[in-house]
Amino acid sequence: MTNKIFTLVLIGMASLMTTGYCLGQDLPVVLSFTAEPTKICNGQSINLSWEVDDADNISIEPDLFIVETRGSKNIFPKNNTTYKLTAKNANGNITADLNVTVNDCIAIEKFLAKPQQVCKGSNATIQWMVVGATKVTIDNDIGEVNSTGSIEITGNENTTYNLTAINGTLISNANLTLAVDLRCPSIEYFDVDRPDIIKGSNASLSWNITNAENVSIDNGIGEVGLSGSKMISPDSSVIYKINATNGTNFITSEKIVNVSTKFPEILDFTARPSTVVRGTGSILSWNVTDADYVSIDHNIGEVAGNSSKEVIGEEDTTYILTAGNASGNVTEMATISVDDTAYDFVARAEYADWYAEINNQRHELPDFPISETSIYGYARWGDDAQTILKIGPREGGKIIGDYTRDMVNMGYFIDPRDTLSIWAEAFDPWNPMTDVIIEPVLGTSQISPPDNIYFGSPPVDESTSLGEYAGDRPRFSLVIDCNGRDYGDDVNIKKLKIVRA
Repeated sequence: MTNKIFTLVLIGMASLMTTGYCLGQDLPVVLSFTAEPTKICNGQSINLSWEVDDADNISIEPDLFIVETRGSKNIFPKNNTTYKLTAKNANGNITADLNVTVNDCIAIEKFLAKPQQVCKGSNATIQWMVVGATKVTIDNDIGEVNSTGSIEITGNENTTYNLTAINGTLISNANLTLAVDLRCPSIEYFDVDRPDIIKGSNASLSWNITNAENVSIDNGIGEVGLSGSKMISPDSSVIYKINATNGTNFITSEKIVNVSTKFPEILDFTARPSTVVRGTGSILSWNVTDADYVSIDHNIGEVAGNSSKEVIGEEDTTYILTAGNASGNVTEMATISVDDTAYDFVARAEYADWYAEINNQRHELPDFPISETSIYGYARWGDDAQTILKIGPREGGKIIGDYTRDMVNMGYFIDPRDTLSIWAEAFDPWNPMTDVIIEPVLGTSQISPPDNIYFGSPPVDESTSLGEYAGDRPRFSLVIDCNGRDYGDDVNIKKLKIVRA
């Protein structure tokens, strides 16, 4: 009896091994294996998901192969497909099948408006997604579109939009309605007059709202009326947002104000001429940008950003222009130098009109500084710098330099402070008794005193006031009167100026 029972046990164990079953371990369990959806149009996707317990190895065919015990995958099958899940462990394996049907059809997966209701004049976005169509159109002037896309529309009244998808003889339709609430608030305008300002400057917001019970603007402005304006001066760039509501619906709009910390720029600040004769004028000119105020010192005060002003030079003066805004100040300088010399006869000699006068007859001299004739004498620039060497004509003659035209062209006028200053000497190596008279003449009146310069005598170094001639027309001639020998007389003029004290 004992031997018989022993044999039966061996036979049972062999049977279990053949089926792959091991004592103490269960087969894998497929908790779920699904597809959503199981019927699709060509081009659509399915979501394949699974969950398996007690498996050492899991595979899904076709497409996925080795997978985790739990998961999901979006798949685009092109034909009818049977998906097979195989789960294995040491005790054996188990399978599960799932059929997916792929049809030749059109699927409109999405056709909607976001939001579905808007205020009049506000925008909504229509979105769509179509599979299996060769042509997709939307009415209300939208026309043919891609299979997937979106477009922004403005709601002015309730409107139904129809989508038509076509593939050969297959046609599919969908529609949506965009609802428009005519009671919504409306922003007729919300504007800023100066969107770009410099820090510290002002801009103005203005607005007009209809169908609203409450209107407010952020950034510290708060509740406002349906229409109005507000002066603003932000320290930095800011976006102002206006919000209008009627309790049920609301609408907003935004305006940006860019605030710059740019300093003013002084494009130029000049004094022309920069050197003037005492008591005469120079023109200050300036051009400034991005400034809220511009001023010049020395009692000139506040000025326009682009202008000019005449100033009278009595002493060397440096003018400072200051331009400022909320970002800060910048400065620029222009200097005027004052010269005591109102007119320099030596420096301007070559610009005078020179001629010789002999026996009351006028004889032209060649152009200075090398004016020379064998009969009339000559006047020329001296070999030593900054002198005029006058060599007179024959006995009884004169050499005359008429400076009148040059003085008028230079704008010289006789001032009460003007003084004629002379330094000169005569020389004649042949005749020590020769004398030469220097006669500065104003018009027809000789300026006194005339100076007789004799060879061997000290040089003339005198000054004569022109105050009594102030206001007269400047008509100056320099006369060298020769009464010596036949070859004429010489005089060396080193200084002959009109000085303004």
